Amino acid sequence: MNKFFNFGSISAKLKLIIVSITISVTLLAFTVLIFNQYHSNKKDLEQNLIVNAKLIAENAVTTLEFYDVAGAEDVLAKLNNIDYIVSAEIFDTLGVHYAEYQNPKISFYPEFKINTFKDTIYYVQTISYKNVNYGYLFISASTEQLNLKLKKYLFFLFILLIILTVISYLMADILQKIISKPILKLTQLAEEISKSNNYTLRLKPEGS
Repeated sequence: MNKFFNFGSISAKLKLIIVSITISVTLLAFTVLIFNQYHSNKKDLEQNLIVNAKLIAENAVTTLEFYDVAGAEDVLAKLNNIDYIVSAEIFDTLGVHYAEYQNPKISFYPEFKINTFKDTIYYVQTISYKNVNYGYLFISASTEQLNLKLKKYLFFLFILLIILTVISYLMADILQKIISKPILKLTQLAEEISKSNNYTLRLKPEGS
């Protein structure tokens, strides 16, 4: 580490320190932003999935009550307008398959509430009316759109990091001139005094 800092001029070291600090702080801030953004978007996706599951469950009550399989299929077909929904299945209270959407291959777990596995979120909604349980809705949503948004966000932050790095380098170049100028003058004066043994030499004030 000492060898590293002993290498190069004072101005180069100052620029390196300023740019390094700027990049480090920026990366730390971006990491926090990415983490918060991902979890916020995922939470929104889960909430939307729950809301849609409740709406489908409410519409499916009469189909289960009157054993209307075609009606249940029509209710699930409404999910076709929601891009992130992967699959949905309706089961009766005995866990017997009743209707499905997009030919899902998901096992039935009525005790399972909400969970994420790989790129899919699964949710089970009870189909009930006035405290009477008619069955269960098993629904799943893809996080692919969430991942695409995250990739776009990462690309934007990467471009922003490059811009901030360039700006920090330009600012560092200006700052190092301000900071290193008096230091360099002192160094030159010390060398002159050492060579001439003239201890009456003094630095001239700025502007004189």
